[in-house]
Amino acid sequence: MRRLLVAAIAVVAIVFTAALAAPFLVPGAVVKARVAALVRRQTGGDLRIAGPIRFSWLPRPRLTALDVALASPAGGFSTDFLKAPTVEIGLKPLALLRGAIEIDRLELLQPAIRFEIDGEGRRNWIFRGAATTGPGTKAGTDAGRPPAFGVLAIAGGEASYFDRRNGKKLVASGIDMTASLPRQDGALDAAGRAVYNQESVHFVLNLAAPEILRRGGVSGATLDMVSAQGSLAFRGEFGGAASPKATGLIDLKIPSMQSFLAWTRLAKGVRLSGPLSIVGWVEAGGPRLALTDAKIALDAMAAEGALTVERTAGRPMITGNLAIERLDLDPFIKPGQEAAPAGVAPAGVPPPPSAEAAPVAEASPPGWSRAAIDLAPLKRVDADVSLAATAIRVRRIAVGKSRMILHLSNGRLDLDIAAMALYGGNGAGKIVADGSGPVPAFGARLYLTGVTVRHLPLEIAGLGELSGAGDVSLDLIGRGKNLREIVESLNGIGGIVFADGTIGNAGLGPLMRDALGPAVDDPAIAREIDYSSLSGTATIARGTLRNRDLKLLSPRLSATAAGTLDLAARRIDYLLQPDIPGLGSARIAVTGSWDAPIYKALSVTITKGMKQPERQPR
Repeated sequence: MRRLLVAAIAVVAIVFTAALAAPFLVPGAVVKARVAALVRRQTGGDLRIAGPIRFSWLPRPRLTALDVALASPAGGFSTDFLKAPTVEIGLKPLALLRGAIEIDRLELLQPAIRFEIDGEGRRNWIFRGAATTGPGTKAGTDAGRPPAFGVLAIAGGEASYFDRRNGKKLVASGIDMTASLPRQDGALDAAGRAVYNQESVHFVLNLAAPEILRRGGVSGATLDMVSAQGSLAFRGEFGGAASPKATGLIDLKIPSMQSFLAWTRLAKGVRLSGPLSIVGWVEAGGPRLALTDAKIALDAMAAEGALTVERTAGRPMITGNLAIERLDLDPFIKPGQEAAPAGVAPAGVPPPPSAEAAPVAEASPPGWSRAAIDLAPLKRVDADVSLAATAIRVRRIAVGKSRMILHLSNGRLDLDIAAMALYGGNGAGKIVADGSGPVPAFGARLYLTGVTVRHLPLEIAGLGELSGAGDVSLDLIGRGKNLREIVESLNGIGGIVFADGTIGNAGLGPLMRDALGPAVDDPAIAREIDYSSLSGTATIARGTLRNRDLKLLSPRLSATAAGTLDLAARRIDYLLQPDIPGLGSARIAVTGSWDAPIYKALSVTITKGMKQPERQPR
């Protein structure tokens, strides 16, 4: 009995060993053909194994193939979809007992995966699969069903994306990834890392129903991506095989947009700084991406609303509506961009009101900037967006509640301002920046009513800082490749009507004291005088402003003025006629540069009967 038992065990061992060894005794060419046929049946792609195949079954059965390539499907593609110097294939032991090859683990070592779109828009990662019926295939079975790998691993891989339609190319290297798909109807879990532009990106992906997704259905999905440049979290659904789409909640955080744009190289020439945060519901599919119920924070801006981006053959189109809590445009103004000349406010826009004088910016060199103005970024997108802002700030200008519509088409930006609160008053108008032609063009039409300004620096015609309340109108157009050319080309009209304010008399006061000698000690000629009204209109033609009706009414000093301002050369040629009740009047010419005007009394009239001041003994 003992000998019989030993013999039986020996026979079983021999049979078992033969069964395990049988697959490895099959010639390599036959195995290559079987594996290629399996891949062809599952994906419709052509697999080539140029190198040798090695077998081992300890510690577990596996097949090692060298110099493996998976060809791209038919189309105008320049390279294979996949190339790998080494492929490790783990085999199921029980299948080997039947003489079959079934994959339990697939590991790609240093593969190169090339995602490519040809000139006709075909994608090389979409394989149509083989026919569902044929020799060796049961009718009605899904021959295109991918094998249920227990584990798919990639080590030291590289992936690239190339769109032959526009030449766009992206490359990621150092890809290490592990994905598990234990059953054909089970969930897929993947995690790994990749290096893009010298920055590591870590990701975790879960697909609840990848098989349904492959057949064109919808699968629940979660995706998390983290790098030093930012993080992305998605919770929702993926759908569609040929036309992928995603729907769900997105949470995007970017610490520095300036660094992110440089890293991704997605938007050259666009200046955005500071952190970006977007939380909202996203629907992405094909050329359309819609963001609803969104909360967006960019640098000093906070907004809520909806945006839709349509990526067409031309420029992307952005539509939507945003309610902006606060918008600070200062971070988006390029460093070194010249401010208005010292003492001159931007045309038609008063500085912020304050009890104290606003801080004075560093004086820029005389003359207007000749730095080139580039409106090319306006041609990158088209847009129709409605904006409702609670607060807007640019330089030292603060705007309150506003409603406006931004329209951008073919490089021309139109900002229609339906209403805005500005310095205690209201305003409306339109601002245009047109980069569609060879020379940039600009326009501004603003109507401000009931605005209040304090300590607005003028330094024109002997008048200093202005404070008061009233109305301002402005309608200007100009064009040029730099600020100087724009100022030289300015045409338009403007007007001001202010009441119950104060105006500085720094330049005119000393001259009046000298001209009206006997009144030298009279307090009527103060450095700042109260006025009851200040009004005037102007026309601007080719950079020259002409005014004929400037009028100041005050109990202490009234005046009329007329003259011209050469805006391009920043020169003044004005005639002032001040009148000090009870003291006298004068005709004064103000000429020269804005920075150092020359005051000259052309005539002086002293009121009769004025008491002469007594001379002090020496």
